[in-house]
Amino acid sequence: MSKSPGNVVAPREQYDKYGSDVCRFYMLGVLQPYTDGRYREEKLKNAYNAFLANNYGNLLNRLIHPGHLKGVNILDPSRIAKDFRAKVNEMKVGIDKAFEDFERRDAVTGINDLVSMGNQHIYEKEPWRQSLDDARITLNNVSYLMQIASELYEPIIPDGAAKALEAIKKGEKMILFPRI
Repeated sequence: MSKSPGNVVAPREQYDKYGSDVCRFYMLGVLQPYTDGRYREEKLKNAYNAFLANNYGNLLNRLIHPGHLKGVNILDPSRIAKDFRAKVNEMKVGIDKAFEDFERRDAVTGINDLVSMGNQHIYEKEPWRQSLDDARITLNNVSYLMQIASELYEPIIPDGAAKALEAIKKGEKMILFPRI
């Protein structure tokens, strides 16, 4: 990279264009640590859209919207299936270990996998078609997962994680990360 050919990334421009959470997510969760990182704006956009907008942000609304439709309290810990809670907790242990070992990229990959598991759970269970009792379990499973994922994401995307937790607490739909 050299200034003369004009291929230097201006960090302030990227921050102004995308915000801190997006830049932090890309730098801490996508770029390979401990090597010469190749910053590519197109890869930033692709990672953002895939993991934050489509995976994390969509799951938030796939949790809250059916909760409203069914009138389900999505903050009822007594409605979380034991096996689901155990699987989330097991994944959390691995993610915590990656953070402790300063393997941020591996930690973020683990969080992304956790969120993907939540999307798969919603896809398979279709809470909008379930009985009220079954929907309560499905939505509280995903609520638990999203709360854990948001807490784990907090060092990487602090603003987005806090907004997600607040939306879950209030049961408010929102576009957490609009596609770019």
